[in-house]
Parts: sequence; structure tokens; C-alpha cells
Amino acid sequence: MSANVSREEFHLKEYESLRKGVDALQKDARALERNVVIAVGITWGYLYDKHTDWWTYLFPVIFGVLGCIRAHGFHKALNRFHAYLKEIEIAFDPEGNPRGWEHFRSDCAGGTTDQLEGGVVFWICLAIATIGVLLMKFFKAF
Repeated sequence: MSANVSREEFHLKEYESLRKGVDALQKDARALERNVVIAVGITWGYLYDKHTDWWTYLFPVIFGVLGCIRAHGFHKALNRFHAYLKEIEIAFDPEGNPRGWEHFRSDCAGGTTDQLEGGVVFWICLAIATIGVLLMKFFKAF
């Protein structure tokens, strides 16, 4: 960092950069969800078409588990971004007037981050679906 850059200018540029990182991470999380659904759907179609044994239906469950682990990593990273961005917002205005987006979002979510709130529901539904299809194949429902 050059000596000519002020502390405020540095933090402002850093804030802008981190916001872009948050946006990119959220985009990646949604792409992961889409790609896992596609992988599970294609695998189910193939397995059903080839009349495979029940244990082969574990593959879609594995895709879901691996995707969920990756999504958890995204969520942890977003929480770190959120905490640091809140610190930058406090540094610019310790009185909190006006509050920055990270503070506003945190207050609305009851003190927790809500970056991937819908993602949790998605992964739970995917787990139920993949395990349900596995069990139906095991008990010869189709």
C-alpha cells in the first residue's frame, strides 16, 4: 500500500472488493445447487433406465452429501466475510448512523447471518429425496 492512500480509502476499497467476493461466493453456492440437482437427476434417469441394483442408488446420495459439505464451506466463508465487513462498517461510523448493509441484514435475521438460508432448506429436501428414492428401490417400490 502506498503512503499516499489514506486509511479510509484503503478500507473503502477493501470493502468494495470483499462485497464482490461475497457476491461471487453466493453465485457459486447457487451454481453448486443447480449442478448437484442435474447430476442427481441424470444419475437417477440412467440407473432407472438400466434397471440397476438398489445399492447403485447410493451414488445420488453421495452427490448430495458432497454438495452439502461444499455448501457448508461456502456458508462458513460467507460468515467470515460478514463479520469482517461489519467491522469495516463500524470503523467508518462508530455511532451506526446510517447502518451498513451487513448490520441491517444481521439485525433482520435476529443476529445471525442469512446468506444461505434458502440453501439449508434445499439441501434438506435433496437429502430426503435421494434417501427416499434409495429406500424405495431397496424395498422394491419401483
